[in-house]
Amino acid sequence: MIFLITLLNGLAFSGLLFLLSAGLTLILGLARVINFAHGSLFLLGGYICVTVANATGNWWITLLISALSLAIIGGVIEFSLLRRIYGKAELLQLILTFGIVLIVEDIAKMIWGNVPYGLTFVPSLLSGSVVFMGATFSKNSLCIIGTAGLVCFLLWLLLNKTKLGKQINAASSDMEMADALGINVPMLFTLVFVLGSALAGIAGVLLTLKLSLVPPLGFEYLIYAFAVVVIGGLGSYKGSIYGALIVGICYSFGILLIPDFAMVFVFALLLLTLLIRPRGLFGVIEEIRAPAVAAGKKVELEFSFFSGRLSSNTLRWGGGVALVLFVILLPFLAPGFWVVFYTEVLIFILLATGLNMLVGAGMLSLAHAAFSEQVLTRLVLS
Repeated sequence: MIFLITLLNGLAFSGLLFLLSAGLTLILGLARVINFAHGSLFLLGGYICVTVANATGNWWITLLISALSLAIIGGVIEFSLLRRIYGKAELLQLILTFGIVLIVEDIAKMIWGNVPYGLTFVPSLLSGSVVFMGATFSKNSLCIIGTAGLVCFLLWLLLNKTKLGKQINAASSDMEMADALGINVPMLFTLVFVLGSALAGIAGVLLTLKLSLVPPLGFEYLIYAFAVVVIGGLGSYKGSIYGALIVGICYSFGILLIPDFAMVFVFALLLLTLLIRPRGLFGVIEEIRAPAVAAGKKVELEFSFFSGRLSSNTLRWGGGVALVLFVILLPFLAPGFWVVFYTEVLIFILLATGLNMLVGAGMLSLAHAAFSEQVLTRLVLS
Protein backbone atom coordinates (compact mmCIF):
# COMPACT_ATOMS: atom_id res chain seq x y z
CA MET A 1 0.00 0.00 0.00
CA ILE A 2 2.73 2.45 0.94
CA PHE A 3 4.59 1.44 -2.23
CA LEU A 4 1.60 2.31 -4.44
CA ILE A 5 1.00 5.65 -2.74
CA THR A 6 4.68 6.56 -3.04
CA LEU A 7 4.67 5.52 -6.69
CA LEU A 8 1.60 7.68 -7.37
CA ASN A 9 3.21 10.69 -5.69
CA GLY A 10 6.34 10.07 -7.74
CA LEU A 11 4.32 9.93 -10.96
CA ALA A 12 2.54 13.18 -10.05
CA PHE A 13 5.88 14.90 -9.42
CA SER A 14 7.16 13.40 -12.67
CA GLY A 15 4.18 14.89 -14.49
CA LEU A 16 5.00 18.37 -13.24
CA LEU A 17 8.67 17.93 -14.14
CA PHE A 18 7.79 16.64 -17.60
CA LEU A 19 5.61 19.66 -18.40
CA LEU A 20 8.38 21.95 -17.19
CA SER A 21 11.31 20.13 -18.80
CA ALA A 22 9.57 19.41 -22.11
CA GLY A 23 9.42 23.11 -22.91
CA LEU A 24 12.98 23.54 -21.69
CA THR A 25 14.11 20.65 -23.90
CA LEU A 26 12.36 22.01 -26.99
CA ILE A 27 13.98 25.41 -26.51
CA LEU A 28 17.41 23.92 -25.88
CA GLY A 29 17.12 21.47 -28.76
CA LEU A 30 16.21 24.07 -31.36
CA ALA A 31 17.58 27.43 -30.23
CA ARG A 32 20.49 26.08 -28.13
CA VAL A 33 19.49 28.54 -25.39
CA ILE A 34 20.06 27.65 -21.74
CA ASN A 35 16.87 29.29 -20.51
CA PHE A 36 17.04 29.97 -16.77
CA ALA A 37 13.91 32.11 -17.06
CA HIS A 38 11.80 29.02 -17.69
CA GLY A 39 11.32 28.34 -13.98
CA SER A 40 10.13 31.90 -13.39
CA LEU A 41 7.55 31.55 -16.16
CA PHE A 42 6.38 28.34 -14.49
CA LEU A 43 5.94 30.22 -11.20
CA LEU A 44 4.22 33.12 -12.95
CA GLY A 45 1.70 30.69 -14.45
CA GLY A 46 0.87 29.51 -10.94
CA TYR A 47 0.39 33.05 -9.65
CA ILE A 48 -1.90 33.94 -12.57
CA CYS A 49 -3.90 30.77 -11.89
CA VAL A 50 -4.38 31.52 -8.19
CA THR A 51 -5.31 35.15 -8.85
CA VAL A 52 -7.89 34.33 -11.53
CA ALA A 53 -9.27 31.27 -9.76
CA ASN A 54 -9.75 33.08 -6.44
CA ALA A 55 -11.46 35.98 -8.25
CA THR A 56 -13.77 33.87 -10.46
CA GLY A 57 -14.19 30.71 -8.38
CA ASN A 58 -13.39 28.64 -11.50
CA TRP A 59 -10.07 26.79 -11.45
CA TRP A 60 -10.51 25.02 -14.78
CA ILE A 61 -10.60 28.14 -16.91
CA THR A 62 -7.24 29.16 -15.52
CA LEU A 63 -5.58 26.30 -17.41
CA LEU A 64 -6.39 28.11 -20.64
CA ILE A 65 -5.78 31.62 -19.32
CA SER A 66 -2.39 30.80 -17.79
CA ALA A 67 -1.24 28.87 -20.84
CA LEU A 68 -2.20 31.72 -23.20
CA SER A 69 -0.72 34.39 -20.92
CA LEU A 70 2.59 32.58 -20.58
CA ALA A 71 2.69 31.86 -24.32
CA ILE A 72 2.41 35.59 -25.02
CA ILE A 73 5.03 36.47 -22.39
CA GLY A 74 7.41 33.81 -23.71
CA GLY A 75 7.01 35.07 -27.25
CA VAL A 76 7.71 38.65 -26.19
CA ILE A 77 10.84 37.60 -24.25
CA GLU A 78 12.17 35.64 -27.22
CA PHE A 79 11.45 38.33 -29.80
CA SER A 80 12.64 41.33 -27.79
CA LEU A 81 15.54 39.91 -25.76
CA LEU A 82 16.80 36.44 -26.61
CA ARG A 83 16.79 36.92 -30.38
CA ARG A 84 19.57 39.48 -29.94
CA ILE A 85 22.02 36.95 -28.47
CA TYR A 86 21.53 33.88 -30.69
CA GLY A 87 24.84 32.43 -31.75
CA LYS A 88 26.78 34.25 -29.05
CA ALA A 89 28.55 32.91 -25.96
CA GLU A 90 26.46 30.80 -23.58
CA LEU A 91 27.54 33.08 -20.74
CA LEU A 92 25.46 35.89 -22.24
CA GLN A 93 22.44 33.59 -22.31
CA LEU A 94 22.95 32.69 -18.66
CA ILE A 95 23.31 36.31 -17.59
CA LEU A 96 20.27 37.49 -19.55
CA THR A 97 17.92 34.66 -18.54
CA PHE A 98 19.08 34.76 -14.92
CA GLY A 99 18.39 38.50 -14.95
CA ILE A 100 14.84 37.72 -16.07
CA VAL A 101 14.57 35.33 -13.09
CA LEU A 102 15.48 38.12 -10.68
CA ILE A 103 13.06 40.56 -12.31
CA VAL A 104 10.14 38.11 -12.26
CA GLU A 105 10.81 37.17 -8.63
CA ASP A 106 10.84 40.83 -7.57
CA ILE A 107 7.65 41.52 -9.52
CA ALA A 108 6.03 38.53 -7.80
CA LYS A 109 7.08 39.90 -4.40
CA MET A 110 5.69 43.35 -5.25
CA ILE A 111 2.32 42.04 -6.47
CA TRP A 112 1.68 38.92 -4.37
CA GLY A 113 4.08 39.38 -1.46
CA ASN A 114 6.83 37.19 -0.08
CA VAL A 115 4.45 34.93 1.84
CA PRO A 116 2.69 31.71 0.74
CA TYR A 117 -0.07 32.47 -1.74
CA GLY A 118 -2.48 29.69 -2.66
CA LEU A 119 -6.00 28.74 -3.68
CA THR A 120 -8.81 29.59 -1.29
CA PHE A 121 -10.82 26.61 -2.50
CA VAL A 122 -10.36 23.18 -4.05
CA PRO A 123 -12.17 22.39 -7.33
CA SER A 124 -15.10 20.14 -6.43
CA LEU A 125 -14.17 17.56 -9.05
CA LEU A 126 -10.66 17.28 -7.58
CA SER A 127 -11.53 17.29 -3.89
CA GLY A 128 -11.23 14.09 -1.94
CA SER A 129 -9.58 10.84 -2.95
CA VAL A 130 -10.21 7.46 -4.56
CA VAL A 131 -9.37 3.97 -3.28
CA PHE A 132 -7.62 1.47 -5.52
CA MET A 133 -6.20 -1.90 -4.39
CA GLY A 134 -6.52 -0.82 -0.77
CA ALA A 135 -4.51 2.38 -1.32
CA THR A 136 -5.96 5.90 -1.13
CA PHE A 137 -5.02 8.23 -3.99
CA SER A 138 -5.76 11.96 -4.04
CA LYS A 139 -7.74 13.15 -7.04
CA ASN A 140 -5.46 16.13 -7.64
CA SER A 141 -2.49 13.76 -8.11
CA LEU A 142 -4.50 11.79 -10.64
CA CYS A 143 -5.38 15.06 -12.41
CA ILE A 144 -1.69 15.99 -12.69
CA ILE A 145 -0.79 12.55 -14.05
CA GLY A 146 -3.68 12.59 -16.53
CA THR A 147 -2.94 16.11 -17.76
CA ALA A 148 0.77 15.33 -18.19
CA GLY A 149 -0.08 12.14 -20.11
CA LEU A 150 -2.49 14.01 -22.40
CA VAL A 151 0.03 16.78 -23.09
CA CYS A 152 2.72 14.16 -23.73
CA PHE A 153 0.53 12.50 -26.36
CA LEU A 154 -0.41 15.81 -28.01
CA LEU A 155 3.26 16.86 -28.16
CA TRP A 156 4.14 13.54 -29.75
CA LEU A 157 1.46 14.13 -32.40
CA LEU A 158 2.73 17.68 -32.99
CA LEU A 159 6.39 16.71 -33.37
CA ASN A 160 5.86 13.55 -35.43
CA LYS A 161 2.63 13.91 -37.37
CA THR A 162 2.44 17.59 -38.38
CA LYS A 163 4.34 19.74 -40.84
CA LEU A 164 5.33 22.16 -38.06
CA GLY A 165 6.77 19.32 -35.98
CA LYS A 166 8.79 18.04 -38.93
CA GLN A 167 10.15 21.56 -39.49
CA ILE A 168 11.15 21.80 -35.82
CA ASN A 169 12.93 18.44 -36.02
CA ALA A 170 14.66 19.43 -39.24
CA ALA A 171 15.85 22.77 -37.83
CA SER A 172 17.04 21.06 -34.65
CA SER A 173 19.14 18.62 -36.69
CA ASP A 174 20.59 21.08 -39.23
CA MET A 175 19.55 24.70 -38.90
CA GLU A 176 21.53 25.94 -41.92
CA MET A 177 20.06 23.30 -44.23
CA ALA A 178 16.54 23.99 -42.96
CA ASP A 179 17.02 27.70 -43.68
CA ALA A 180 18.36 26.91 -47.16
CA LEU A 181 15.24 24.84 -47.86
CA GLY A 182 13.03 27.84 -47.14
CA ILE A 183 11.97 27.09 -43.56
CA ASN A 184 11.44 30.28 -41.55
CA VAL A 185 13.85 29.42 -38.71
CA PRO A 186 13.39 32.68 -36.71
CA MET A 187 9.64 32.08 -36.70
CA LEU A 188 10.24 28.51 -35.50
CA PHE A 189 12.32 29.89 -32.64
CA THR A 190 9.45 32.12 -31.55
CA LEU A 191 6.88 29.33 -31.86
CA VAL A 192 9.01 26.95 -29.79
CA PHE A 193 9.42 29.58 -27.07
CA VAL A 194 5.67 30.20 -27.14
CA LEU A 195 4.96 26.46 -26.85
CA GLY A 196 7.54 25.91 -24.12
CA SER A 197 6.24 28.86 -22.10
CA ALA A 198 2.65 27.61 -22.45
CA LEU A 199 3.73 24.23 -21.08
CA ALA A 200 5.40 25.99 -18.16
CA GLY A 201 2.14 27.85 -17.53
CA ILE A 202 0.16 24.60 -17.46
CA ALA A 203 2.69 23.11 -15.02
CA GLY A 204 2.32 26.18 -12.81
CA VAL A 205 -1.46 25.76 -12.76
CA LEU A 206 -1.16 22.11 -11.71
CA LEU A 207 1.34 23.04 -9.01
CA THR A 208 -1.34 25.11 -7.27
CA LEU A 209 -3.24 21.89 -6.53
CA LYS A 210 -0.34 20.74 -4.35
CA LEU A 211 1.41 23.78 -2.92
CA SER A 212 1.04 27.42 -1.99
CA LEU A 213 3.33 29.65 -4.02
CA VAL A 214 6.39 31.62 -2.89
CA PRO A 215 8.76 33.50 -5.24
CA PRO A 216 11.83 31.22 -4.84
CA LEU A 217 9.79 28.14 -5.80
CA GLY A 218 10.32 28.67 -9.53
CA PHE A 219 14.10 28.42 -9.31
CA GLU A 220 13.85 25.35 -7.08
CA TYR A 221 11.75 23.49 -9.64
CA LEU A 222 14.01 24.71 -12.44
CA ILE A 223 16.92 22.88 -10.79
CA TYR A 224 14.94 19.63 -10.92
CA ALA A 225 13.97 20.36 -14.54
CA PHE A 226 17.64 20.78 -15.51
CA ALA A 227 18.37 17.46 -13.80
CA VAL A 228 15.65 15.90 -15.95
CA VAL A 229 17.07 17.45 -19.12
CA VAL A 230 20.64 16.31 -18.38
CA ILE A 231 19.64 12.77 -17.38
CA GLY A 232 17.21 12.35 -20.27
CA GLY A 233 19.48 14.01 -22.82
CA LEU A 234 19.99 17.56 -24.01
CA GLY A 235 17.44 18.45 -26.67
CA SER A 236 15.63 15.10 -26.59
CA TYR A 237 11.83 15.12 -26.16
CA LYS A 238 11.88 11.38 -25.48
CA GLY A 239 14.60 11.96 -22.92
CA SER A 240 12.46 14.50 -21.07
CA ILE A 241 9.79 11.79 -20.56
CA TYR A 242 12.18 9.18 -19.19
CA GLY A 243 14.20 11.76 -17.26
CA ALA A 244 11.07 13.10 -15.55
CA LEU A 245 9.98 9.58 -14.56
CA ILE A 246 13.42 8.76 -13.16
CA VAL A 247 13.78 11.99 -11.18
CA GLY A 248 10.19 12.09 -9.90
CA ILE A 249 10.05 8.47 -8.75
CA CYS A 250 13.58 8.57 -7.31
CA TYR A 251 12.72 11.69 -5.31
CA SER A 252 9.44 10.24 -4.06
CA PHE A 253 11.00 6.99 -2.83
CA GLY A 254 13.89 8.99 -1.39
CA ILE A 255 11.43 10.88 0.80
CA LEU A 256 9.93 7.53 1.90
CA LEU A 257 13.28 5.90 2.74
CA ILE A 258 15.61 8.73 3.83
CA PRO A 259 13.76 12.08 3.76
CA ASP A 260 16.82 14.21 4.48
CA PHE A 261 18.67 12.74 1.48
CA ALA A 262 15.87 12.70 -1.09
CA MET A 263 17.43 15.51 -3.11
CA VAL A 264 20.85 13.87 -2.77
CA PHE A 265 19.54 10.77 -4.58
CA VAL A 266 18.42 12.88 -7.53
CA PHE A 267 21.70 14.69 -7.92
CA ALA A 268 23.67 11.49 -7.37
CA LEU A 269 21.90 10.19 -10.49
CA LEU A 270 22.75 13.45 -12.23
CA LEU A 271 26.41 13.06 -11.30
CA LEU A 272 26.51 9.44 -12.49
CA THR A 273 24.95 10.49 -15.79
CA LEU A 274 27.58 13.16 -16.32
CA LEU A 275 30.37 10.69 -15.49
CA ILE A 276 29.11 7.72 -17.50
CA ARG A 277 27.10 9.24 -20.37
CA PRO A 278 27.42 13.05 -20.52
CA ARG A 279 24.96 13.29 -23.41
CA GLY A 280 22.22 11.72 -21.29
CA LEU A 281 20.06 8.72 -22.14
CA PHE A 282 18.78 10.05 -25.46
CA GLY A 283 20.91 13.15 -25.98
CA VAL A 284 21.02 14.71 -29.44
CA ILE A 285 23.25 17.67 -28.58
CA GLU A 286 26.79 16.40 -28.30
CA GLU A 287 28.05 19.24 -26.16
CA ILE A 288 27.44 22.81 -25.10
CA ARG A 289 30.69 24.52 -25.91
CA ALA A 290 32.13 27.14 -23.63
CA PRO A 291 32.97 30.43 -25.33
CA ALA A 292 36.38 30.50 -26.93
CA VAL A 293 38.90 32.53 -25.00
CA ALA A 294 41.13 34.68 -27.13
CA ALA A 295 44.67 35.30 -26.00
CA GLY A 296 44.99 38.85 -24.75
CA LYS A 297 47.72 41.16 -25.92
CA LYS A 298 49.87 43.15 -23.62
CA VAL A 299 48.90 46.78 -23.95
CA GLU A 300 51.30 49.54 -23.16
CA LEU A 301 49.72 52.79 -22.01
CA GLU A 302 51.54 56.08 -22.45
CA PHE A 303 51.07 59.14 -20.26
CA SER A 304 52.93 62.40 -20.63
CA PHE A 305 53.56 62.93 -16.94
CA PHE A 306 56.90 64.75 -16.90
CA SER A 307 57.66 63.11 -20.23
CA GLY A 308 57.60 59.68 -18.55
CA ARG A 309 55.97 56.42 -19.64
CA LEU A 310 53.82 54.15 -17.47
CA SER A 311 53.25 50.57 -18.57
CA SER A 312 50.07 48.63 -17.79
CA ASN A 313 52.04 46.55 -15.26
CA THR A 314 53.06 49.69 -13.37
CA LEU A 315 49.46 50.87 -13.27
CA ARG A 316 48.26 47.51 -12.00
CA TRP A 317 50.84 47.41 -9.22
CA GLY A 318 50.13 51.01 -8.25
CA GLY A 319 46.38 50.38 -8.18
CA GLY A 320 46.86 47.24 -6.11
CA VAL A 321 49.00 49.04 -3.50
CA ALA A 322 46.47 51.90 -3.34
CA LEU A 323 43.62 49.42 -2.83
CA VAL A 324 45.43 47.63 0.00
CA LEU A 325 46.17 50.93 1.75
CA PHE A 326 42.55 51.99 1.33
CA VAL A 327 41.27 48.76 2.89
CA ILE A 328 43.68 49.07 5.83
CA LEU A 329 42.80 52.71 6.55
CA LEU A 330 39.05 52.46 5.92
CA PRO A 331 38.03 51.28 9.46
CA PHE A 332 39.78 54.34 10.96
CA LEU A 333 38.30 56.87 8.52
CA ALA A 334 34.72 55.78 7.78
CA PRO A 335 31.57 55.14 9.87
CA GLY A 336 30.54 51.57 10.64
CA PHE A 337 27.94 51.41 7.85
CA TRP A 338 30.50 52.10 5.15
CA VAL A 339 32.88 49.53 6.61
CA VAL A 340 30.16 46.87 6.29
CA PHE A 341 29.24 48.10 2.81
CA TYR A 342 32.79 48.01 1.45
CA THR A 343 33.39 44.64 3.10
CA GLU A 344 30.49 43.22 1.11
CA VAL A 345 31.86 44.87 -2.03
CA LEU A 346 35.25 43.22 -1.45
CA ILE A 347 33.57 39.85 -0.92
CA PHE A 348 31.76 40.20 -4.25
CA ILE A 349 35.04 41.22 -5.90
CA LEU A 350 36.62 38.00 -4.66
CA LEU A 351 33.66 35.96 -5.93
CA ALA A 352 33.71 37.68 -9.31
CA THR A 353 37.47 37.22 -9.63
CA GLY A 354 37.24 33.49 -8.98
CA LEU A 355 34.31 33.11 -11.40
CA ASN A 356 36.16 35.15 -14.02
CA MET A 357 39.12 32.79 -13.75
CA LEU A 358 36.85 29.78 -14.31
CA VAL A 359 35.10 31.39 -17.27
CA GLY A 360 38.46 32.35 -18.73
CA ALA A 361 39.45 28.68 -18.57
CA GLY A 362 36.28 27.74 -20.47
CA MET A 363 34.16 26.56 -17.51
CA LEU A 364 30.72 28.02 -16.75
CA SER A 365 30.43 27.22 -13.03
CA LEU A 366 26.96 27.55 -11.50
CA ALA A 367 28.20 26.11 -8.21
CA HIS A 368 30.53 29.02 -7.50
CA ALA A 369 28.11 30.90 -5.25
CA ALA A 370 27.19 27.71 -3.39
CA PHE A 371 30.75 27.27 -2.15
CA SER A 372 30.87 30.83 -0.84
CA GLU A 373 27.48 30.36 0.86
CA GLN A 374 28.74 27.28 2.67
CA VAL A 375 31.87 29.11 3.84
CA LEU A 376 29.84 32.10 5.09
CA THR A 377 27.40 29.79 6.87
CA ARG A 378 30.22 28.01 8.66
CA LEU A 379 31.75 31.35 9.66
CA VAL A 380 28.45 32.59 11.10
CA LEU A 381 27.80 29.33 12.98
CA SER A 382 31.31 29.31 14.40
